[in-house]
Amino acid sequence: MRHPTPGDGPHRSRTVPAEPAPPASPVADARLQSTGLLPPPLGTPIAVAYRSIIAHRNRAFDRRERVTQLSVPVISVGNLSVGGTGKTPMVMELVRWLRDSGHTPVVSMRGYRPAGLGSEQSSDEYAEYRLQFPDLPVVVSADRASALRDYLSKPNVAPGTVVVLDDGFQHRFVARDLDMVLIDALRDPLRDRCLPAGWLREPVQSLGRAGAIVLTRTDLVDPSCAARLESSLRNFARPETVFAHARHAWSSLDVHIGEAATGESTAWLARRPVVVACAIGNPHAFIAQVRAAGATIIRTIIRRDHHAWKPRDMDQLASLVRAEPVDGVVTTCKDWVKLSGVPRRPASIPFIVPRVRIEFTRGLPQLREAVLKAAVGHGPAEARRA
Repeated sequence: MRHPTPGDGPHRSRTVPAEPAPPASPVADARLQSTGLLPPPLGTPIAVAYRSIIAHRNRAFDRRERVTQLSVPVISVGNLSVGGTGKTPMVMELVRWLRDSGHTPVVSMRGYRPAGLGSEQSSDEYAEYRLQFPDLPVVVSADRASALRDYLSKPNVAPGTVVVLDDGFQHRFVARDLDMVLIDALRDPLRDRCLPAGWLREPVQSLGRAGAIVLTRTDLVDPSCAARLESSLRNFARPETVFAHARHAWSSLDVHIGEAATGESTAWLARRPVVVACAIGNPHAFIAQVRAAGATIIRTIIRRDHHAWKPRDMDQLASLVRAEPVDGVVTTCKDWVKLSGVPRRPASIPFIVPRVRIEFTRGLPQLREAVLKAAVGHGPAEARRA
């Protein structure tokens, strides 16, 4: 490995029920679509049963069975599919909006943690929130309704004025004032099927519950494709549902070498040879952003979403960096919070971590208005108590 210096030249890159058939997709690039967890002969009949269970469950929630009404308004950010659509960056953006408007947001999350980590607070998303907002109340529990009731009733904590559910569209045990659903423009739900034949947690018809639908990563598809996707999704949404388009923008880079860290502009990556390492729901989108920043990708190391990076992973990274003329390892903030604590991390390997912000290209005023209106709620707190 060589130490990165400004102005280095480029290096050569190397490759490393019977469910109805989904309608034709308006998104041109279908390369990121997947056949699902199981092949069609096995996945399709199981998906029929899965859809039936989901429909029964949703009918019960529609009757408000086992639904808790909290004493403060609730905004949910979720998606239809397994994998990353940008929920955590979106929740962070909502936290900024709410704080700027005088609200005190409390984030609620399930706290998915990789095997081997001992507490729910060890989850990668929790660590991201702590990194970005050290003073943000984050309630972590699989039983969100009980945990939120307990938190909001404690006299010795700063009271929250609004709850934001991270990954809450399917978690309907908590009543909400706004359901925001994120759709990755690279992974068209109209081409997908329900688990395990595809990757949908719910059929597209469930978008009828959404008060806002945000197409993310729209900068990575042709604008006409994003427009056609929105038009198709409107067939499943309510007339008043707010639509917005967004992209994952890199505001800057954090370059970590040993225990030291420096900030760099995104232009710092241009023409630099790098290794990409990530364990996220949609690694293809992240790789595309690294390329869009002008970096030359020599190798990629992709692990399953929420992978707990281990010393043997670090050994593999160190071996690659020693063998190749690269300037470092580009990874996500979600991965860095775990990689930074892995033993045997060589002090000489630069880890390049983009700072991500959600940037809206369409529908921002309407979406912000919907969020702030929901944060006010529908009546006094006393009337909202379960």
